[in-house]
Amino acid sequence: MFVDNVQAMSEVGRELLANSFEFIPIPILISECSPNSGINTGRWHRFANQAFRQQIGYSLEDMPDIDSWFRLAYPDADYRAQVMQAWSREVERCQASGQPLAELTALVRCADGQQRWFIITAQIQAATLPFLQIITFRDVHELKCTVDENIRLSRTDFLTRLLNRREACKRLQQAWEGWQREGKLFSVLLCDIDGFKQVNDQYGHACGDHMLVFFADQLRALFDGQADIVRWGGEEFLLMLPATDLAGAARAAERLRRQIADSQPVWQQQRLGLTVSIGYTCATDHGELEGILHAVDVAMYRAKLQGRNCICQG
Repeated sequence: MFVDNVQAMSEVGRELLANSFEFIPIPILISECSPNSGINTGRWHRFANQAFRQQIGYSLEDMPDIDSWFRLAYPDADYRAQVMQAWSREVERCQASGQPLAELTALVRCADGQQRWFIITAQIQAATLPFLQIITFRDVHELKCTVDENIRLSRTDFLTRLLNRREACKRLQQAWEGWQREGKLFSVLLCDIDGFKQVNDQYGHACGDHMLVFFADQLRALFDGQADIVRWGGEEFLLMLPATDLAGAARAAERLRRQIADSQPVWQQQRLGLTVSIGYTCATDHGELEGILHAVDVAMYRAKLQGRNCICQG
């Protein structure tokens, strides 16, 4: 197809290159590019070593060019577009800084249907064979999953799987800064399960944990995707609602109060009553983030003093 390229690379050279890479245990793919081709276009695959065929599973017949590779490796169209854009940005960055290798971590669908994380490294500048691109794949799936799980655990409460207080403080700070810089409004709800100590004392801590998980599930059912939902501590839960004014916070608090009051969690075939006291406030009404948290905390305790199972503005 590319006469100059074929002439430049003898059959002996091709065989030597293939033999050199064939038994390297890291998956290797070699592509040939047309003149002035981009990183994501105009490339034809010429060689895949044994490790590539075994670990990723595709043959050259399966993916003769880069377009077919992208469709096989990244079947989701949105994710495929993300990977292609990320590759383009990485190549531009490397070219601008004079680096010969571009690198990206991506989730690849292998021929057996598994999706695994690989660090993909592509040669983008080669003096001897500039029309060839050598791509390596390092399987980091277990490591990536372990790191991701550790990050998730550091951000979430073990029992309820909601965000923990440390992560919530970061997000509240980001929300506050967004409000200060760009006027991005947000509101906060602070909830306390009524009579929780009595539940623990009467039914035991296992029942108390069951109630906490039940309440967390109710919060997710009502606000998942609409708010950051946090186990603030003990039986206290916090919700941070973006783009929500004071009236919207009041509606959300009342909707939650009714939902919980109408729910009937079951413990050992016995239905238990469950109510919640809620304080709510909005970023517009306080000078600092600490003022927001203080106001919503005071409002929640005011709701407790007013008889519980009610909401109060902070």
